Amino acid sequence: MFKYKQNDIGQLRFSLRNAKEASTMIRARITIKGQRMIYFLPVDYKVKPEWGDTKLGMAKTEAKTNPKQKGNPTLKNYLENVNAEIRRTHNTQMEVNESLKARNVPYTTDVVKEELVMK
Repeated sequence: MFKYKQNDIGQLRFSLRNAKEASTMIRARITIKGQRMIYFLPVDYKVKPEWGDTKLGMAKTEAKTNPKQKGNPTLKNYLENVNAEIRRTHNTQMEVNESLKARNVPYTTDVVKEELVMK
């Protein structure tokens, strides 16, 4: 869904957990030195697969790309909140990266997951 490349630490990508379900969670896949870690956004941010933009990795918030939104400000607001949570998770990941570097802590999937859960 949503891909960030980070040279020194690996890669972060957001995708749907199961695009065949009616409503699915969003997962963040973080790859560090060949090891993959999966972190799920809170269940409050489930989306229907047709609401996700696989190229941008965000929820579709525009009526022309998501016709179900037309005349539905509640849905638009919900999808904007989903996008805000994706951005917040990305920013938290970046903060964890900087914190680990500053403390000179080895960067592993276990350490990153522990730090993410704490924040």
